[in-house]
Amino acid sequence: PTLVYWHIVGLAHHVRLLLMYCQVDFVDVRIDALEADDPQHRVAWKSVKPSMSKEGILYFPNLPYFMDYNKEKDGVVVNLSQSETILRYLGRKYDMMGPIDKQHLVDLAMDQLVDCENKVFDLTYDEGNEALVVWFKESLPTSLEQWEKFLGDKDYVAGDVLTIVDFKLYVHLSKLVIIHTELVAPDMPDFMPENLDRFLKRMEGLPKFKAALEHPEYFTRP
Repeated sequence: PTLVYWHIVGLAHHVRLLLMYCQVDFVDVRIDALEADDPQHRVAWKSVKPSMSKEGILYFPNLPYFMDYNKEKDGVVVNLSQSETILRYLGRKYDMMGPIDKQHLVDLAMDQLVDCENKVFDLTYDEGNEALVVWFKESLPTSLEQWEKFLGDKDYVAGDVLTIVDFKLYVHLSKLVIIHTELVAPDMPDFMPENLDRFLKRMEGLPKFKAALEHPEYFTRP
């Protein structure tokens, strides 16, 4: 299998973590976007993107994209773009979607996290640190309260069963910890609700998850 994305955490890190956790031997292709003022900024992808559709490689060319192979047939059997689609595909393949009566919670959390992540991306890339700090102090607490109630006293989103969305939730909360540490901490010492903090520690205590975090290829930023 091959995962292709920019050399950033961005929209693919939860996929990387899941693949590492499942101990999948995959190729992690990370494209250097270069700096925004560089004439070659994102050219490495833009130059090949149109051909991906014309040559039938991807229906909807975008990053990240994922290629899965069938060794017996010696060929690619699945080509996917869209990070959540990739995550759900892997969840079905490695039986990490959770029990059927809990999958609606997995879907709900997945879609809600897309909104949460988009807000962080928009503030970071379009408005800058000052706006990000204001949002963190004034609006984020309400969102975290909602997540606190949603998770409740459960170990994971689907109860006592680890599913794909726990990887996405972990990455999102970890980004918030970094933002807090680097930009907000002096004015707002405590921000993470107890059960969300326990969730982070619980994830990090899983042997295979811990091994993924300690993998030499794992990174937390940019």
